[in-house]
Amino acid sequence: LGMRGNDAPPTPVLERFLPQASSQPAGPGSSAPFVPAGPPDVSLLPPAEAARTLGNWNYDEQDWAQASEHYERSIALGVDNADVRTDLGNCFRFLGQPQKALGEYQMAQRQNPQHENSLFNQISLYNDLLHDHAQAVTAAQEFIARFPQSPQSATARQLAEKPALGDAGGVKR
Repeated sequence: LGMRGNDAPPTPVLERFLPQASSQPAGPGSSAPFVPAGPPDVSLLPPAEAARTLGNWNYDEQDWAQASEHYERSIALGVDNADVRTDLGNCFRFLGQPQKALGEYQMAQRQNPQHENSLFNQISLYNDLLHDHAQAVTAAQEFIARFPQSPQSATARQLAEKPALGDAGGVKR
């Protein structure tokens, strides 16, 4: 198939399905092309831990839909903790499902009231996506009271003192 303006020779069919090599070498002194790593090998892990590991890998790749599926499977198989719930909440947030995100953050808080990030993430979710400044302030005040030494307390204080909508400083994992 010829295309106008394309002077490059056509790529052989087999090569189109192989990972693209970058110009970075594989290691010090190596002339082999760098090929990005794929998902981790989870074949020796228990199913729940494998699902969580794949959820984390997809999260890091910002594939929110795949990450959320793996986290939900992990939870269903028994790895259900505040970290998994918070990461699942973040996936829902990035997928444009703020109510589901809020539910996960709240579940994380019920599981572990000392989990800072699940409470901190509620502040920005209320403020930035749900446009409920009053709830954002309430969550910020609770965060400050419970975690006064946290580096995130300064951000929570700034929001709690603002009379109008503001940025709560992002999402914490």
